[in-house]
Amino acid sequence: MAIGDVAWDVTTKRPIVDGKTINPDTGAVQPASTPTTYGPPTIDIVWQNLHTDPQADVWVLNRGPAGPSIDELFIRVAKLVQDQWITLHSVTVTQYTCVVVCESKMTRDEFHRVAWNFGEGSTVLH
Repeated sequence: MAIGDVAWDVTTKRPIVDGKTINPDTGAVQPASTPTTYGPPTIDIVWQNLHTDPQADVWVLNRGPAGPSIDELFIRVAKLVQDQWITLHSVTVTQYTCVVVCESKMTRDEFHRVAWNFGEGSTVLH
């Protein structure tokens, strides 16, 4: 996790601080349970690529934190479509989660460079 990312306890639906969370029923501080995810204010984004090519290093699934807001993230996903990096099949957006199902011939390295800004990609998601 990067600085500013918030781990979220899926069971209690509360943030995790120093490996602990607050039980919403009792108010007691307890060890965090698993599974965990990214939570507010961090946005959890899941990418699924429907393009398959056994001869190329095409990415299939990618997940991680993104920001700074869901509406800005949605605009950035649209920019990937506009720049023809991906063909969008579906997108599901809630306040702190975005699931993108798309097709892309990008390699894993290209995807990381363009989508996660590891380099000089035209679209920045983080």
